[in-house]
Amino acid sequence: MRSKNVLTNESLLERVQEYLPETASIWEMDCAENPCGTIPVESLGHNTFLRFDADTVVAFSRAVEDLALEEGHGRFLAAFQNADQFEGQQERYWQLCTALDDVQLIATGKLPLKTDGLKYCEDSKALLGKFWIVIYEGVRNRVMFLAEEIDTTTEFEEKQFTGFYTFDEKVISQARTDIADLLGGHCPHLRNFKRLRQLDLAAKRLNVEFARENKKLELAIRKLRDGKKYQSQHFIEDFEKTLQRLTDLKAHLPELIGGQRTK
Repeated sequence: MRSKNVLTNESLLERVQEYLPETASIWEMDCAENPCGTIPVESLGHNTFLRFDADTVVAFSRAVEDLALEEGHGRFLAAFQNADQFEGQQERYWQLCTALDDVQLIATGKLPLKTDGLKYCEDSKALLGKFWIVIYEGVRNRVMFLAEEIDTTTEFEEKQFTGFYTFDEKVISQARTDIADLLGGHCPHLRNFKRLRQLDLAAKRLNVEFARENKKLELAIRKLRDGKKYQSQHFIEDFEKTLQRLTDLKAHLPELIGGQRTK
């Protein structure tokens, strides 16, 4: 079985693809979290924030559930937006409860039917009402899909989410801690999700700025090679302008990564 091997990005995406309809969409995002083009599922990268449609978040759920069932050990956590979304999944979660050491489900509302062995946490205040979370931690493999709804449509099929998936043990462990703290009233949001989202935006902003400066320098070098009106002193002046722009960007780094701007 596939689960006997260490889970890779490629093998997870193969699992996801098995559940994706042809109409499903995933978008890359720019440094302002605006969609900037669709991306095929086989090109996705872990630990990168993307925009997912509803079909894709469900496909990630099914893929992670399959992995958990195949491995047959470990613990599993899922957070649905509403308990009604559990309808039709009772048999699958009964299998998970039979196979795994611990299975937890979090949702708003009452479960339509109870499943033996399932630990259900009713999110009465809808603290996780905008999130879709699936976590599996097994003996060989671990994976998490975590995304937040970005719109207010009531039709699930029309919803879109911003989030990421990861195999990182520390990130997964911190997510479990943050979920418990949020539901326990110890923090107002999923702290590390917010921090990682900020860092992702910062990385994308830096990539844009570095690419822009690189193009300016390449143009300056080409002009210098021509050796006509553009001389060494002109290149030095343009290079100093690049350094100044990067120095200005450095002053914004603390706020970009979630701190305070330096003075």
